[in-house]
Amino acid sequence: MNEEIIYLKEINDFLIKLCMKSFKENDINKLFEFILKEVVRITKSDGGTIYLLEETNDENRLVIKHTFNNSINFKFFVGHTIVVNKLSIAGYCAFTKNEVIINNINKIPENHQFRQFGFFDKALRYKTFNTIAIPILDSKNEVIGVFQLINKKKISDIKIDLASPESLFEDYSEIDINLVNAVVSIISIVHEKQIAVLKSQENIEKNEKLILSLFESMRFASDKLNQAMLNAQEK
Repeated sequence: MNEEIIYLKEINDFLIKLCMKSFKENDINKLFEFILKEVVRITKSDGGTIYLLEETNDENRLVIKHTFNNSINFKFFVGHTIVVNKLSIAGYCAFTKNEVIINNINKIPENHQFRQFGFFDKALRYKTFNTIAIPILDSKNEVIGVFQLINKKKISDIKIDLASPESLFEDYSEIDINLVNAVVSIISIVHEKQIAVLKSQENIEKNEKLILSLFESMRFASDKLNQAMLNAQEK
């Protein structure tokens, strides 16, 4: 059995497990953490991030909700926001609704907006060599987030730093891209399901408040009526 068939079988097993887990897991954060770590592992990426679109200061921004990296700790980036425009890879992906696949960042011109990785890498003493970013779209084809992977490696357990040579990396394949597209479809369904549940809970709470208010009004009116009757009897 060649490597590609083994890889496809691993992906198939993961997607079956994910579908089952999506129905059983009520904690969306646990589910998304599971998805991210498994996709990073399966694709032999060094790290990945799930961004979700949220309104912040009266504008929609991408918020880092989940991030994972095998070489450095990215957790302090959780909650960081990115403007939805063409000046970053995730922002470009959300703005255009297009996939971004870069298999050698060094081939991008120095003045290109995507070279912002250089500042990021120097600050963290890290090297970003390749990346894929896929928009997460809802059932109305509106962007709700971005799923991004960085640094596909030839050997999964190797650590990456500024000195890491290009020979450690390999290109993201069409199979990798298809896997991420399948995963973002599931993320979209789960996310929409959660929003529907939250809205349903809000409606239930609103109805409960209305019923309580109605009962209070009826009790108040009944008390007034009883008082009026007592006053009439006293006269």
